[in-house]
Amino acid sequence: AHDADRRLLVLEDLGRGSTLADVLFGEDPRAAERALLAWARALGRLHTTLAGREADFEALMRRVGAKSWTDPVAEDIARSLTELPGLLEQTLDLPTSPEVSARLASAAELLESGRYRSFSPSDICPDNSLVTGTGVRFLDFEWGCVRDVALDAAYLQYPFPSSWCSYALPENLADGMLATWRSEIAEVWPELDDDEVLLPRLFDAQLLWVWVSTWWFLPRTGESDRPIDLHMPSPRRSTALVDRWRRLRDDAQACGEPELAEYASRMVDALVERFGAGALQLLRYPAFRTEEK
Repeated sequence: AHDADRRLLVLEDLGRGSTLADVLFGEDPRAAERALLAWARALGRLHTTLAGREADFEALMRRVGAKSWTDPVAEDIARSLTELPGLLEQTLDLPTSPEVSARLASAAELLESGRYRSFSPSDICPDNSLVTGTGVRFLDFEWGCVRDVALDAAYLQYPFPSSWCSYALPENLADGMLATWRSEIAEVWPELDDDEVLLPRLFDAQLLWVWVSTWWFLPRTGESDRPIDLHMPSPRRSTALVDRWRRLRDDAQACGEPELAEYASRMVDALVERFGAGALQLLRYPAFRTEEK
């Protein structure tokens, strides 16, 4: 069944099941780990299956009346590159150097056409991922688009940066998710199994996610530091952002980008100075919190 006006397509009945969010907010760490790895595997299979189908996607979109369709996140990234520097100066008294701006512009080249592109649901948050007996299935393709697969892979590293459901993962689990995804996509892009090829692209994608999510969630002047979603069990915006910039600082140091690492460090200091030391610790997902005790 389908309704072009409502952009609704029904493919199959997946029955009653838990979403990935349900599992992550449950009490079983082993079930949560299995579900996250299944999520990464499903994402890799989606990328592999639909690689090289951009022209087909565009043809289908024209058939339902869309003259063009781009990644909404890419549009937000483009806006954030222009708007966030001024916002940071206004709210955090943190200038963005020309060198950092140039580095961001370089990372944004990932949004242009390239060879590592495939279909993405775009909004692959935990509550849009159904855990079934045959693996994870993605729901809600409202923002579906074709984009560089590194943008989705980075979603594994900084867990779900566009979602309300953005807590911390246990050590090494993100690495396991990335390895699972790579094992699937190597069938189509074997060169992405080479760290020298993948990791620079992945870092660019991580930088873009941290930047655009800061533009989304940074409390403006006069706004309170509220949770990401007032109606869901979300972390405070400042807490999520401090964690992302701190991880970006460490990744930039590992990638040999000291200027970007220094900028990220100053961002962390500025966020903590404004929002307090309570912003320093991002809790794990509830399913993994018993492991911390």
